[in-house]
Amino acid sequence: MTPELLNTLFQEHYHGALFYALSLTGEKQSAEDLVQNAFYKALTKARNEEEQFKSWLFQVIRNEFLSAKRRLRFHAEMPEQMRDDGEELMERILQNEEYMALYRAISLLPKEQKELVTLFYFEELPIRSIAAIVKKSESYVKTCLFRARERLKLLLQEE
Repeated sequence: MTPELLNTLFQEHYHGALFYALSLTGEKQSAEDLVQNAFYKALTKARNEEEQFKSWLFQVIRNEFLSAKRRLRFHAEMPEQMRDDGEELMERILQNEEYMALYRAISLLPKEQKELVTLFYFEELPIRSIAAIVKKSESYVKTCLFRARERLKLLLQEE
């Protein structure tokens, strides 16, 4: 991949990639590291194919997260200050107040549903790409998204 193409793709996908990484880690520094590693892999390993780059990038981010989790026995529960840093960055990304209630409700979803909702609604990836990223069937992804939407409806009605 040429540096010029990578720069263009970086500018186009950085914020979405960071948002997705934050949804996985809940922590700013770890999310930035995941995105940095993913773009490094793009520089060294990716072919010059722009059309599937976003799906490939998100799959790399997810795989890096799972590898780090296995390697370091990373737990979802983090010190409060680290969690606050990630939430603060998310709030800056989601400055529109309409999305704040939705984001808070999404943060209450189980980890897997949160990941799928982020990929589908915020990153606007097709079901097929999401299924490839999470290594599940398309019907599984559709079912989880349906359940997540139902749960979100309940959570948003409670607010």
